[in-house]
Amino acid sequence: MREPLSRAIGAFAARLEWSTLTAPRREKAALAYIDFLSLAAAGAMLPEAAPAALLAEDGRVCVPGVGRALSCGGAMVALGYLGALLQLHDGFGRGGNHPSSVIVPAVNVAGRGKPMEEILAALAVGYEVSNRLSAATHPEQSRRGAAPTATMGAMGAAAACGRLMGLDAEALGRAVAIAAIGAPVATYEALRLHGSAVPFHGGLAARAGYEAARLAAAGLDGGATVLEGRPEADGLLTLLAGRPAPVPDPAGWQGETLDLVFFKPVPGCRHVQPAVEAALDLRDALPEDPDAIASVAIETYPLALAFAALPDGRDELYDRLMSVPWCVASTLLRGPLAPEALAEPSAPALTALAARV
Repeated sequence: MREPLSRAIGAFAARLEWSTLTAPRREKAALAYIDFLSLAAAGAMLPEAAPAALLAEDGRVCVPGVGRALSCGGAMVALGYLGALLQLHDGFGRGGNHPSSVIVPAVNVAGRGKPMEEILAALAVGYEVSNRLSAATHPEQSRRGAAPTATMGAMGAAAACGRLMGLDAEALGRAVAIAAIGAPVATYEALRLHGSAVPFHGGLAARAGYEAARLAAAGLDGGATVLEGRPEADGLLTLLAGRPAPVPDPAGWQGETLDLVFFKPVPGCRHVQPAVEAALDLRDALPEDPDAIASVAIETYPLALAFAALPDGRDELYDRLMSVPWCVASTLLRGPLAPEALAEPSAPALTALAARV
């Protein structure tokens, strides 16, 4: 009889060692960690950084740009928010998720004072868990209305935090199962509407995973088959996929999904990236007067069409970076989406061109 998935994930989280990862995977883990923390530091300098600590109690954890020390869970939420503001965080295309916005805040806070190899090994665990579970429900989970970054990220954060807390395999499995109870759904419609609170969802998932590990350490459980379900009852994977989801087998996992984690070349939602790269290629052929551009037509894949709306009158940074028309128009007029250009409000010529995309 097959071992329950949460327990198999717990066994994987306990056995993966830094030394067994290939050199390219160790390098990717280190780059992912440094990349997201750098993005959080850059995000802390933006005006949009002000809400970062709204959900945090006072504590002992320092977060870039926040003028007070925060509680562990609150620091994870704040760090996840800041690192997502520029929309440059990494991604895993086969799962439609952004593992760094959950796992890096979780391991950075939960791993305070520990050797870097332990922190990065926990990061590799968290990435593998969240990526594999996201892949099992992709792309249906996004199409049905839930963002896998948060739903599956919470399970990855539970495994990573539990690892750093010294939980054994059985307790790690219980932590993953508990995370299935507390994981934020993070409705995809909020992303489509460019909701200004959306950058919080990665940090909220990190906190949920951390809390799940704490509950597991106290002996609690979420139910061994909560992920895959039983013949008479659907589990979380089937619920999110809307179909009988394939049950991953963690017995053979070696951190392979790190190989497929990508880094974005420019700021912006991953769904704007192909069109932005095409716009960069077209810039040299454009007339100097943007009014001479009658229209810009984009052919793209279905999920990207969810981000075809123009920014609203608030002209918020997150709203702009989630909008394919705005990002393409900005690239055509201003060149690459550099942070210094993003800090400026939209000019009339840019707003007018975006309306013609």
